[in-house]
Amino acid sequence: MKTRTIVGAVVVLGVLLLPLGVAQAQDRPELPSAISFSGIPFNFAPPGARSLGMGAAFIGIADDATAAEANPAGLTILTRPEASAHFRFSSYNIDFYNPTAYDVQSAYDQGNGIGTYDQSVSTPSFFSFVKPFRGVVLSVYYQQAADFKGTASFGAFDSFFTDQYTVTENVKFQLEHIGVSLAFRLGDRVALGFSARNSRLSLRSLDELRVDYWRDLPDEPNVTDYFGLATRFDDHDTALTYNIGLLINPNGKFSMGVVYKKGGKYNLNGIFEGFDVCEGTGCYPNPFFLPGQVAVKTTFRVPDVIGIGFALRPSDQLTFAADAVQISYSDLRFEGQTEKLDNAVEAHFGFEYTFFPGGGEIPFSIRAGVFTDPDHDGYAQINSDDTHYTIGAGVVTKGNFQIDVAYSFSDRVDEGILSFVYRF
Repeated sequence: MKTRTIVGAVVVLGVLLLPLGVAQAQDRPELPSAISFSGIPFNFAPPGARSLGMGAAFIGIADDATAAEANPAGLTILTRPEASAHFRFSSYNIDFYNPTAYDVQSAYDQGNGIGTYDQSVSTPSFFSFVKPFRGVVLSVYYQQAADFKGTASFGAFDSFFTDQYTVTENVKFQLEHIGVSLAFRLGDRVALGFSARNSRLSLRSLDELRVDYWRDLPDEPNVTDYFGLATRFDDHDTALTYNIGLLINPNGKFSMGVVYKKGGKYNLNGIFEGFDVCEGTGCYPNPFFLPGQVAVKTTFRVPDVIGIGFALRPSDQLTFAADAVQISYSDLRFEGQTEKLDNAVEAHFGFEYTFFPGGGEIPFSIRAGVFTDPDHDGYAQINSDDTHYTIGAGVVTKGNFQIDVAYSFSDRVDEGILSFVYRF
């Protein structure tokens, strides 16, 4: 093997062997992959198309089955049994920072460690059944709160020694809730609701650095020569979480709601491994100490959420809504984090106008709104601050069947929801 330059030694020993030493000594890195978590677009908006069309401002309204997540106190507004199904389409264009890729690329002036997740996901997002009883309303539901997948690759090439460095990121992340909600009135103008959830977080991820042609073997077509390090997770964990909400003056000209959502803590097990492959003429032992596999663990916290919302109904046809939602991003920690994460406040605004086309008996509603999504990626190299603009529409048929559709546009995430509700 040729003698390596100082740059090559720093890249390989600093980027590869130091993380290995940390994993061996502690057997518990803080997070499996900076990118696997920091690049995930959190979505704490209510799951329905009606609420999304109104800028996801629904805490002070909460008058359909999605109140189980938006504000469970609003379930008291429902007076008939109903079943609902919701389907979501999400398209991502998310920039993220990979510290390992930056170390490799900057050593050769071939990049800045910033990549893009550019994928889309279609999935059922919410199912529910609501049954009012005398004095109390019961709801059972399923929600897919997050469903994200992303793939990215970074490269750098040492032309002097013909070494190819490749950093690969693959991640599939899901958060699901199975919940039961109870809501009841505390007099004519105050309602209280509570949702208990069995929450399941699953992660399948790969964070890998691979170096090809390290041994500088003769140029033979049948020689395979590479080594590297990888962290892999394919695990899930469950937690008991909950929502609790209060709604003042339900169905009134003016209403106000407050909600608190517990995010939960999840423990995940993975594998940290070093690998070395040399097959063909001229192969010789690996010059580094690379283990087979080392067990690693990580803990991930879904941020808690507290929100307050207001609704104003100047007429039976027009509704305005506004929410302020604080998200506890300060609970999150990312590998290689370069900026402090503070709690952030999302602002949501929207309206709904209902009319009867042609003077008929079928109500048709149009909706629009906007909401903010403050920077919370943990890296000064990227500004993930975003603004979402929403539109929506809905119709209620004579057969007690309701259809709603909504779409949200932003620089990082586009999302569409189609909702179906049937009232018995």
